[in-house]
Amino acid sequence: TIGEILNRLGFKLRRVQKAKPLKKVRQTDAIFENVERENRASDARAASLRISFDAICLVGYLLDAAAPGGGRLIFRNSWGKTWATNSQAGAGYGTLPFEYVKKYALEAFA
Repeated sequence: TIGEILNRLGFKLRRVQKAKPLKKVRQTDAIFENVERENRASDARAASLRISFDAICLVGYLLDAAAPGGGRLIFRNSWGKTWATNSQAGAGYGTLPFEYVKKYALEAFA
């Protein structure tokens, strides 16, 4: 599972809500809609400089011996389907090698 992989990478997951990923879609959509709304509001303010405002949600994984760390996590990006339109995971989705997550990620929530 994604949790087991993240544990192997050295992350201790903290439970936020007990639910299966498919039941979190509505909440994920609400979070992503809020990020988009805040980005638009920031862009509309002349005195505002938006550095970055983004969210991702892990939705799966691929075991791949050729990938650094032995596989990749699949994530959905809050920037929507106009982001990464040529991604092998699909428009609006991306992947992170396990090794990248182990080296650079700070937190993970389940």
